[in-house]
Order: sequence, then structure tokens, then C-alpha cells
Amino acid sequence: MTDGYAAYASYAKKVGIAHAQCWTHARREIFKAEAADPENVREGLRRIGVLYDIEEEIGDQKLWESQTAASLDPQQAARGGVL
Repeated sequence: MTDGYAAYASYAKKVGIAHAQCWTHARREIFKAEAADPENVREGLRRIGVLYDIEEEIGDQKLWESQTAASLDPQQAARGGVL
């Protein structure tokens, strides 16, 4: 996962891997489209907000990679389903 630096995308393409940008940088680009499509921008920002909330909860619970989604609180799983 990287910021929006173009060289990272070029490198990812060169070596055949997926380039994932961080949500902060993706959010900025979505926000720039607000004047053109405010309704979809609001929805996109809401969805990113849900991801931020889940990430914070995971950090608070100190979950490890070995824990699966099945071990999470059912409310977390349900909220993830509305993305």
C-alpha cells in the first residue's frame, strides 16, 4: 500500500503486482469530484469512513493476522456487509 506517487504504480505494473493506494490518498481524489457528483462522493466518503471505523476497532482490540473474520463481533461483520 502506498501514497499516490506515480512511480509506485509504474513499478507495480512492471513486476505484475496490484498497486493499492492508502485510503487517505484515495479519499482526497474522491473529494475532488464533489462538485461534479456530490451524492456519489458523499456515499464514497461514508464507505471510507466505515473502513476507518473498522480499522480503529481492530487496532483497539489488538487483533492479529491469525484471527479470522468469524472471530469478530457479529456487529462488525454486519456493518462490513453494508459497504
